[in-house]
Amino acid sequence: MEINSERLEVRELNIADITDLKAIFQDSNLMKYWQENLSEIEVFEWYEKQLKAYPESGFYALQNKNNREIVGIFGLIKKIDNKRYVFEIELAIMSKYQNRGFADEALDLFSDYLKRNEIKEVWMTIREDNEKCLNLAKKHGFKVISKEIITINEGKIMNYIYAKDLSNRFNI
Repeated sequence: MEINSERLEVRELNIADITDLKAIFQDSNLMKYWQENLSEIEVFEWYEKQLKAYPESGFYALQNKNNREIVGIFGLIKKIDNKRYVFEIELAIMSKYQNRGFADEALDLFSDYLKRNEIKEVWMTIREDNEKCLNLAKKHGFKVISKEIITINEGKIMNYIYAKDLSNRFNI
């Protein structure tokens, strides 16, 4: 997959990214919305799991073209819902790169990529307390289609399932 913007290069994650992935998974401000901080071994296990679990989709490094640093990761996960395929986006931008437009750029890049590949709809699952991501989804035209309550660390939290129509059937 070759998709790039002025500032971002998107490429498949590889084993050489483990150190950068560890920094992402130990970014406390970021992980409070995604999962617990992971040790180096757990990061490697996460990486291996993604390779096996998502062979038709995958996780990608979002690399800053200017300094070659990874600013975040982007997951594109193919799922089956009611006997149809949908793609779900997972996005994590490191705290030090937030509020610089990288998430906007990544969403635009992947939305364009999916449209070119005739994908009609994309989803995002967002925790109710993740205001930045909720605002990002709304800004990019995602709409709430359902809610789910999940248990995390013995507490319950609401997730919102957002969807965006990429088919242009409602756009004039």
